[in-house]
Amino acid sequence: MKFDLGSVNYSRKDVKRGLVLPSKMNEYLAEDIGIMIGDGCISAKTYNGLNHHFISVDGNSINDKDYLLRFVTSLKFKLYNINFNSDFKKNRNEMRIRIYSQGLVEFYSKIIGLPLGKKNEIKIPSCIWADKRFIRACLRGIIDTDGSFQLRIRNYPQIKLACASKRLIKDCKKAFKLVGIETSIKTDCVRIHNVTKRKFITNYLYLSGRKKISKYIKLVGFSNQNNILRLQKYKGGPKGISTPDPKITPNL
Repeated sequence: MKFDLGSVNYSRKDVKRGLVLPSKMNEYLAEDIGIMIGDGCISAKTYNGLNHHFISVDGNSINDKDYLLRFVTSLKFKLYNINFNSDFKKNRNEMRIRIYSQGLVEFYSKIIGLPLGKKNEIKIPSCIWADKRFIRACLRGIIDTDGSFQLRIRNYPQIKLACASKRLIKDCKKAFKLVGIETSIKTDCVRIHNVTKRKFITNYLYLSGRKKISKYIKLVGFSNQNNILRLQKYKGGPKGISTPDPKITPNL
């Protein structure tokens, strides 16, 4: 699938730093799209008559530091030829990688079809459904950001995805089914925020059990070191399973 990039506008900074946009879909881009669906932010706003185009990926400064600084920034550079900056929030275990770029914002929004601002209705873009390789890579990006690998009672393995978008949960269930993995979902669940104590609605997808986790590792895998370490702990436990090493996107 080739992209028509004619509608994308580059800022002078984009041109100066050599921003390059992919001309067609590939597995690296599919994983990046999954990352943006999960913990990404795409914003285009006007302040005092000036346009601000902003892209970031947020995470935990302890658990996701290696993933964001080593893997995601390398992936972004390979795809777009630009370096993302990083910053940490004081007194909070939060961090992000970020960049201001009109061209990249318009690529994500106009070409890929990702929403600007809030992601309450976000879905898997149409360009991902064209190939199972893209579906698997996109799912990996989503799970490595908004999902988690966890061990429940008696070393029972589970991958859990939680997000505000019901459409995304349904899309992920469909995507997993297309690659041969059955999942379960719960939608419109009312929860209480730990800090604000306000009610909010969230949606869940579950991939549970040894056989399904084995299949996930074989077909999708992880790129987030935090999930990989949890997986290694599970495989080394008394009731772990014998599986091949997780499918990790090669070093970029």
